[in-house]
Amino acid sequence: MSFDPKKFDERLGYIKASQKILASLEPPKFLLPEEQTYKILDSIPSSYIKSNQPDETPFGTQWADIPFSKEDFSNIFKMVLEKNKPENYRNVTLLAVNGLFASYDPDSKIFSDQIQQVDFGIGVKLRSDSLGRIFIEKIDENSPGEKVGLTIDDQILSVNEIRVTGKNPEFVEGLLEGKEKTKLKLGFIRSGLNSEKTITVSTEPEPVLSKNLQSKVFGKKSQIAYIRILSFNNVSEDKRSLDALVTEEFKKIIEESKVKGNKIQGIVLDLRQNQGGLLNLCISVADLFLKSGIVTDKKEKNRSPDTVYASPNQITDIPLFVLINFRTAVGAELVAGALRANYRAVLIGEPSYGSAAIHKLSIHPANTMNEKYFLKIWAGQFSLPTGESLEGRGIKPDILVSETENGKFPIRKRKKGNVLNPGADLSPITFQPLNSYSKEMLLKAENISKSVSTGKNHSEILLNKMMAAVEYLLLEMETR
Repeated sequence: MSFDPKKFDERLGYIKASQKILASLEPPKFLLPEEQTYKILDSIPSSYIKSNQPDETPFGTQWADIPFSKEDFSNIFKMVLEKNKPENYRNVTLLAVNGLFASYDPDSKIFSDQIQQVDFGIGVKLRSDSLGRIFIEKIDENSPGEKVGLTIDDQILSVNEIRVTGKNPEFVEGLLEGKEKTKLKLGFIRSGLNSEKTITVSTEPEPVLSKNLQSKVFGKKSQIAYIRILSFNNVSEDKRSLDALVTEEFKKIIEESKVKGNKIQGIVLDLRQNQGGLLNLCISVADLFLKSGIVTDKKEKNRSPDTVYASPNQITDIPLFVLINFRTAVGAELVAGALRANYRAVLIGEPSYGSAAIHKLSIHPANTMNEKYFLKIWAGQFSLPTGESLEGRGIKPDILVSETENGKFPIRKRKKGNVLNPGADLSPITFQPLNSYSKEMLLKAENISKSVSTGKNHSEILLNKMMAAVEYLLLEMETR
């Protein structure tokens, strides 16, 4: 296993473990530093919340000089167990272990195959700001939340009349889950407005992505092949790799266009919401669109650095555009970064998440019947073909398209304090200008996207904005 004890902060681990198990209580409790000790509260004081930066948790760096020992954690752990039923003890223990892992790397974790069942929710991901306000950061297409009109940056005020300001986002997400068809009454404020609205939404199964690959043809004046990859995992029943499936989908689109007397003039690869997956599949998909060049540099623990080069492939000449947003992470960022660094693609959307971690997954049998534990732990990192690490930075698109209805780009910084990014966040990586498109063309495309407002819902409007920018660039290239 690739765990490096030198990078593990034991004291911080006990603090994070205590925070996680306290937050799991109903109602949740919060662990806060106070002078030379700590206190456990039922809510976070507004005066304390306002003293923190928007991208920090309410616990920030103020723990730096506060002593916190294994004994402190043990006392809190015992208190939480006393407030739980025996059947919940395993869940509490896993939360504590994951808290310990979080001080090493926020993406490392352990989970049980008995606990990771199908969730029922409304398809939203939440964030909080420096005032403890809860906002929608992400909303899944065709989810219950989207169907009732919720959008990114809506402020959630209450869930079933439970006020949520000051609560942590994970706790509020828990309130938005339940058994199938559980009715939830939400109080919220639309971004840019002041009045509170109320809606009722029913939970549905969180989608198990059986169709990981989606494709269709876009364009009124140009024929554009649109391919969306939701995650980089094998999904076909016959075990075909993802790059083979992408090639197959693309060939199918070309043949269907030929039958209609059309020609594919551009490709859109949609990696929004894609948080990576198997590293070899990420590399294979990036390689699919490259003639030559470096795909990535891998640096794994106890292994020599490995530079991965592209091999001449099949889809290398048709103009390529890659859609990204803040939820585009890890392996999906590798793909977008490799294609942009090799001047193969135009990036459109929001700056990406900023994670360059390589993780290993191992399976450990438990003592109970048929139960297994999965351990996902940091094992190294990758860098872009330029040699830069996107950890804590992300990638800035060539054409910026906000996912909020007011067109602004809210503060969306990733977690700090992991083994790769122990300090402050840095600005996103910006690449050298593209050879095929001038700055003026890209700026015009960005302005055209802003003028688009048609679509059945916010997600469709957003995609139409991006496709309008793509279509403009393709038409400009034709007239040259």
